[in-house]
Amino acid sequence: MTGPRVLRDLAALRGGALAAANEFPHLRVRTDLGALVRDELAEVPESRGVDRSRVDPGLLEGLYDLRARLLDWELGTGYLGYFSENPGTRYTFTRRLEVLWGLLGRAEMAGDRALEVGCGAGVVSLLLARGGFRVEGVDVAGPAVRYARRAAALAGLAGVRFREARAETLPYPDGRFDLVLATEVLEHLEDPRRALREWRRVLAPGGTLLVSCPCASTPSEAFADLARRVLRDLETERPDGFDKKTFLRARRAGLTVEDRAFLLPHARFGHAALTRLFRREGLDVEAGRGAVLAFPPHYGLVYRALPGAALGAVRALEEALERLGVFARWGSVTTCFRLRPRGAAA
Repeated sequence: MTGPRVLRDLAALRGGALAAANEFPHLRVRTDLGALVRDELAEVPESRGVDRSRVDPGLLEGLYDLRARLLDWELGTGYLGYFSENPGTRYTFTRRLEVLWGLLGRAEMAGDRALEVGCGAGVVSLLLARGGFRVEGVDVAGPAVRYARRAAALAGLAGVRFREARAETLPYPDGRFDLVLATEVLEHLEDPRRALREWRRVLAPGGTLLVSCPCASTPSEAFADLARRVLRDLETERPDGFDKKTFLRARRAGLTVEDRAFLLPHARFGHAALTRLFRREGLDVEAGRGAVLAFPPHYGLVYRALPGAALGAVRALEEALERLGVFARWGSVTTCFRLRPRGAAA
């Protein structure tokens, strides 16, 4: 399944995905960018008094439910950014998929059992189903899972199922799947090591694990660190996150939720540290590629302002950095890895 094929399949899914969104009254697809920026810059004294040293797993599941209910699904959660009307925003989602799909070889595509961990609204799972896989998608956010089921029904895809489950405790037997995929999930887990062991456990012999996770040093990250010297409540790129946007939305909605319920894990792995983690958990890195150039001050704002005609030049720059062998470690919003359990036959 090539990059162009992914884009064609996304285009085919768009109508059903947006139709499903219309059936959920709470769901907002489009971002109010002004409100999003104001919330990011807002001072929230409540966030300063919270002990960020430990996230309560029980509260974390409730937080993801809140996010799915209160935040927009374009940039707030990222669930439906693949269908954004803004070409730059859409690129930040679809480019990652192109890179991930480029890491899939014939051996991976020959398998037919796939699991997406942290599936959100199920878009990637639906793409895998269109590619011929029998797919299971799991996520802790109940509203997202319910949406994914409806989107699958409208797309007429019978070979995909969705259920609520945690990434660290999967409800499947050993060796169930030929392909396990987790995109932008690992950094948001309280126990990444446990999750990797679990993902490896459910892989069939010779199976492949695809993971995308931010781990490169970026100009966007460096700018956020500098800006925090002045804006101390800036949560962007923080490793010990307080979900300020959801907190503010909940307060405006008149909901009473304890402050510590908004703690959200956001690990800032370095590339070397992340690859060491893979090796410690018995996973060999067969390939790794960067995806999406992280422009400062914040890549999301820059891409939203970029004209569509400029994206070809951005892609060319990304590919040049990839050829130099640096993009997986420097400059990319996220890095995509193809992993295989140590000792498994390719």
